[in-house]
Amino acid sequence: MNDVGARLRAYRERTGLTQSELASRTGVSAGTIRDLEQGRTRRPHPKSLGRLRAALAIADEEAPEPPAAGPATVAILGPLTVDRKPLAGGRVRTLLGRLAVAAAARVSRDELIDCLWPEDPPPSAVSLIHTYVARLRRLLGEAAVAIAPGGYRLTLDASRLDLLAFRAHLAEARAVSGAAALDRLEAALDLCRGPALADLDALRPHPAVVGIAAEQVDAVLRHAVAAADAGCHDRSLPYLSAAAEADPLHELVHGHLMVALAAAGRQSDALRAYDEIHRRLDDELGLAPSTQLRDFRDRVLRRQWVTGPRPMSPRTAPFQTPAPVIDFVGRQTQLSAIDRAFIGDQHRAVPGVPICAISGVPGVGKTTLAVRAAHRLRERYPDGQLYANLDGAGVSPSSPMEVLSRFLRALGVDGATIPHDLDESAALFRTRLIDRRMLLILDNAKDAGQIRPLLPGHGGCGVLVTSRRRLADLEGARLVELGAMASEEALALLSAVAGADRVGRDAPAVVRVVQACGALPLAIRIAGVRLANRASWTVQVLDERLRDQRHRLDELRAGDLEVRASVRLSYRSLEPRTAEAFSFFGIAPVAELRPDSAAALLGCAEREAERLLDDLVDASLMDTPAPDRFRYHDLVRLFAAETAATLGEPGELTAAVRRLLDFYYARVAAVARLQHPNMVRLPCEAAEHSFTSRAAAIDWLQADLPEVVAAVVHAAQHGPADYAWRIADQLRGFFFYGRHTAEWFTTSNAGLAAAVRSGNLSGQAAMHQTLGQAHWSVGELRRSLEHYQEALDLARRCGWTLATAYLLHNIGLVELALGDHRSALGYYTRSLAECTTAAHAYVRAVTLNDLGMLSREMGRLPDALRFVEEAWEINHRAGDDAAETVNSGNLGMILREMGRLDEAMPYLHRSLAAARAAGFHVAAVQLTDEVAQAHLARGEHAEAGRLSRASLTAVEAMGDRASHCGVLITLGEALLAGGSHAAALTHLREALRLAAEVDAPHHRTRAQIVTAEAEALVGMPGAAERAYAALDAAQLNAYRILEARALTLLSRIGPPPDRARLRDAADRINAEAGVSPAGGVTER
Repeated sequence: MNDVGARLRAYRERTGLTQSELASRTGVSAGTIRDLEQGRTRRPHPKSLGRLRAALAIADEEAPEPPAAGPATVAILGPLTVDRKPLAGGRVRTLLGRLAVAAAARVSRDELIDCLWPEDPPPSAVSLIHTYVARLRRLLGEAAVAIAPGGYRLTLDASRLDLLAFRAHLAEARAVSGAAALDRLEAALDLCRGPALADLDALRPHPAVVGIAAEQVDAVLRHAVAAADAGCHDRSLPYLSAAAEADPLHELVHGHLMVALAAAGRQSDALRAYDEIHRRLDDELGLAPSTQLRDFRDRVLRRQWVTGPRPMSPRTAPFQTPAPVIDFVGRQTQLSAIDRAFIGDQHRAVPGVPICAISGVPGVGKTTLAVRAAHRLRERYPDGQLYANLDGAGVSPSSPMEVLSRFLRALGVDGATIPHDLDESAALFRTRLIDRRMLLILDNAKDAGQIRPLLPGHGGCGVLVTSRRRLADLEGARLVELGAMASEEALALLSAVAGADRVGRDAPAVVRVVQACGALPLAIRIAGVRLANRASWTVQVLDERLRDQRHRLDELRAGDLEVRASVRLSYRSLEPRTAEAFSFFGIAPVAELRPDSAAALLGCAEREAERLLDDLVDASLMDTPAPDRFRYHDLVRLFAAETAATLGEPGELTAAVRRLLDFYYARVAAVARLQHPNMVRLPCEAAEHSFTSRAAAIDWLQADLPEVVAAVVHAAQHGPADYAWRIADQLRGFFFYGRHTAEWFTTSNAGLAAAVRSGNLSGQAAMHQTLGQAHWSVGELRRSLEHYQEALDLARRCGWTLATAYLLHNIGLVELALGDHRSALGYYTRSLAECTTAAHAYVRAVTLNDLGMLSREMGRLPDALRFVEEAWEINHRAGDDAAETVNSGNLGMILREMGRLDEAMPYLHRSLAAARAAGFHVAAVQLTDEVAQAHLARGEHAEAGRLSRASLTAVEAMGDRASHCGVLITLGEALLAGGSHAAALTHLREALRLAAEVDAPHHRTRAQIVTAEAEALVGMPGAAERAYAALDAAQLNAYRILEARALTLLSRIGPPPDRARLRDAADRINAEAGVSPAGGVTER
């Protein structure tokens, strides 16, 4: 049955109408309705659908809709349209609008819920979003809306989404000039039919929509400037008029409109436009026009829109700014920030003397950006530009007096009359600028003290500064911190420098070259120059030469361009102790340091380490991605490591790294003791460390996990090797409950490799044990079994008896999941036989718990209850809260299956609360699923559905496919109980697919039973055959409880002569298993 037919049938049944009754109400034939519901008609006529929708009271956003005939286009620059037509359905429109403004970026499910239901989202919000997404896929194509981690994204390209086409035209305009740029800007603006999403009031205030509106206005202003430069103001008039009407208080737009009107011979209209915005500013904001807007009016009065060469001023009008590089790419965000620093935000201009200070690491492109920005500001500062390289990173920075003398001579002052006193020269400089509108570019400043004497005193001038230091103490400066280029920008720069024909042949190699350069513009430019100058080189050759980190800085040198030399200038300016710390931080095997880890590396007090880190940040040799976190750019780190090699004895560097590894080992071990004290691990040799609380310990490890992983990998590759397997072993409990699977596999494999190379049998056993548990956590049961069996052999060989008992239990657990009850029972029995001392209490409790779960699957619920209660007693005496939580949850599960719901619920709720408080995410999902099943047994399907949807959202983010499968089955049962048969089947079929993928026979059998029940309820043929197949699987695997469920279902849908016999067989199994009459399958 297709989706349209399934939904039509669901709505018809909900309203209680037969097909004939619906036909008589709508004028649509009963045959047509029957064909629709049975999937024989896949493209119904829209008028028929409209009449059916009206009769069934289906809301617009829920209405079935035929699939699109071809690739549909989406337009958001104006009212939202699909294929140039409005889209029906309020929430579907909002969903599409929110996805479209994000372009190809992911939008989280939580944000979508907030957009669709700002105040009170319904319990079914997640399912409704699935429904709306399905409708969009029918409308736009199945691949148009893709699932992203925790949300969705649109996959439309520029040919199908106007926002992407708009941005593509703007990017093309930036790459050209003159008439070509004007044409590209007009192509972009012609896509704009009004404000973005003009008909979606709910999204108009959204930051993404506001940002698009700003892009539209910026494009209009860029077009106005380009048209003025080309002498064709009339081409900008339509766009400026529309923008002025849309934003009647935007001073820049109105200023350009006034000039364009005057240039078109409409001077009176231009002055009238000024009078109107003057009045609106006064009436609505109580403000006078800005200096900038008055300047536009003065240009109209002076007729200064005339293009062509301007007459020479009688005074000197210097333009000292160097020419911009011809292959400049990217940095649009930073250029816009610089523009705003000088031009203003939204409606208001900048008061006083605008100052913008660009800072960043050596080689990041500060000067290139400043020069580019200065050329963009030429119209803003028509009286010229003064430029000086202040040599702030060199050994002899320029003095303010020296720079003032150069500037004054450029302004026409006779050198003989320039005062020798700094204050007098600065005063004369400010006097000379009093009636000028000039831009000062102060490049490569040492600090704020070097800049202050060079600042003008009049609001008509502006100052653009670059410095390797972050000039936070420069009063009134707007700071622009320049980082490495975005990947797309970096690739474009390499292509521009080396030539597109040289870099376009091997995309993976090009990406690796850019990554090796750390997306640093200087490094990319050097790499591009070297490639362009060597005809015999390919990108692969350059890639190979840059792979060796030991010689990478040697490769990044071309002529007078050199990354090493650029960084060395900043290094030489450091104080001796800071320079030493810079070098030691370069050998740290982690990407980021905190003050405490830096102190461990240096062997000093934390306060001193923090001061040294701050000094390096001020020098732009480090940055701070988050509070109390410090990191190097990759190439700066390589230089720091080079300088470290020249410091003292090699043993000092080795000792520093060992101190850092000790730091991480001690803290990870402390987390392990607090989180799961009794877990079977190697003897711990770490120093004692105390966290203030269990929560604080887990928070620390969550935040510093990337550094811990890096430390393990470094120890495995470079030594000391034992740190690799010892730290990885301590991480197992954290990984098991937090499900950081990628990091789990990385550290475990690194630890195993180190233990194998070292010949350490206990280390190998521990790593195979953690790998077995990691594979178990993602449903890879066969791989898990292989690692557990290898670990068991190694543990026996090295005499690790505690691990031997524990691994026998773990193997039994996997055998149970694979459906081999006999083998599982044998391993559990052998594990208990190994538990001969008090040291084995934890392993004995774990094994008893899982022996109870085995008894549950085999339909021996009283035995299951006894085993788990014994396990709970052992853990309670040991004070193991985490293990008690597991036992309590299992007791609740067993009592639920026995039909003792009032006893089960307290256990389940207590265990769930404990799991959530401890951050045991997987356990919390599984327990929530158990609570949902208990509500189902009580007939409370709505609450069961709400809990299952919440679990589904959580489990999708965790990647635990086995738990995902179980939640899908419970959600399917809840939907089935609530009468949503089609939705139930969707989830159940997904559960069947997952169960087959992860080889989970218990889940697969349960899913088969519930699917058969759903198919029977909607009248699908083959439901009884599916139920019989489920019965066979339950009997084969000795799933006695599921066998009884299958028999109960067949007693309702099987052959009538057999139903009484089937019912008796189900009752007999339930009685033997200890299931009370209330614990059977709910009648539906």
